[in-house]
Amino acid sequence: MYLKESYVDACFFGFQTVGDVEKYPYKITVPIEMSIYRTNGIPIDFLLFLSEGVVSEMEIADFDFLDLDPVSFDFTKRDYRINDAVRI
Repeated sequence: MYLKESYVDACFFGFQTVGDVEKYPYKITVPIEMSIYRTNGIPIDFLLFLSEGVVSEMEIADFDFLDLDPVSFDFTKRDYRINDAVRI
């Protein structure tokens, strides 16, 4: 995993795989998302991106437009969204 891009309100991490890996069988770009909520209700979103069946990127976006501080993220109030195309 490596930092691809970083902004005040968002950052993008890339993933690099070595060797053969089993590919995700569904043709979907964003299979899962997660939001964590601050006390003011404004979320920080996490999106997992796939490219050709392999995890390629994770985006963290802050909708309060504050500096991202991953060390202080509070995961107690969170929800997950799984794409309907991949729900079991």
